[in-house]
Amino acid sequence: MAEIAQDRSVDLWAEWNDPVELRMRLDAALVEIAELREDNDRLKQLLRQRASAVGKRDLVDPDLIAAVPVNLPQDGLPYADASSPPSEKLALFKALFVGRRDVYATRFFSRKSGRHGWSPAEKEFWRKRDDAEREFLPLTDEVLIAHLSRPADERDSHVGLYPMLPDDTCQLLACDFDGAGWQGDAAAYADACTRAGIHTAAEISRSGAGAHVWMFFTEPVLAASARAIGMGLLREAIDRRGTMSLTSYDRLFPAQDSLPVKAAARFRFGNLIAAVARW
Repeated sequence: MAEIAQDRSVDLWAEWNDPVELRMRLDAALVEIAELREDNDRLKQLLRQRASAVGKRDLVDPDLIAAVPVNLPQDGLPYADASSPPSEKLALFKALFVGRRDVYATRFFSRKSGRHGWSPAEKEFWRKRDDAEREFLPLTDEVLIAHLSRPADERDSHVGLYPMLPDDTCQLLACDFDGAGWQGDAAAYADACTRAGIHTAAEISRSGAGAHVWMFFTEPVLAASARAIGMGLLREAIDRRGTMSLTSYDRLFPAQDSLPVKAAARFRFGNLIAAVARW
């Protein structure tokens, strides 16, 4: 694998030394920047419309409601608080943290190699099989209950969600911050969402050195649209904070606009994100 990556980097270096190739890439980049600026202006206008509609729900355009994240305390979500029974808490969790139900990820640790990470949950994980023979496990209520109950062996029960649905839509968007300044930058992003009339949920990452800021949608939306909204809000946060840069911003989840259909089985579901565990 390292040799393949090295060969690819040599090929890329040769492309960057070609003036014609550089000119073509520059022209393409300039076109893309112009399109992104237009998208950014359009999203700012959309967010300003949403902000002006807060408190006037009866006057909001139904199409606009479907295009932006929901107001969490309303919109028909199941209700649950600290005193609610587990069944009601689980119902609220499932209504908010929507991802693929036919597959989920679990953490693994190899004592032999010392490697650790995430992988799709499957039957007989330790066996080497072709992709067509792998049997992935569904995300059931029992799996979520074990995840939320935080048993002693947390490593084996912590769930990773695949937020990208099979039709390239999603019902949530998470912005990941880590590195220097992540606390202030995550707060600035959450504030930008609030100013736009979008309620968010923030959590500190498992490592304790980062944060996820979540927003939720009333129905599936194209991942490309959700990510465009997230990037527009990120730009708004950068503009308002002044000192904010992209050094602490890691990525959005979903991390792609569409699923990689020709990838190996473990990568075919898109990027995963660790589900909220403190509920």
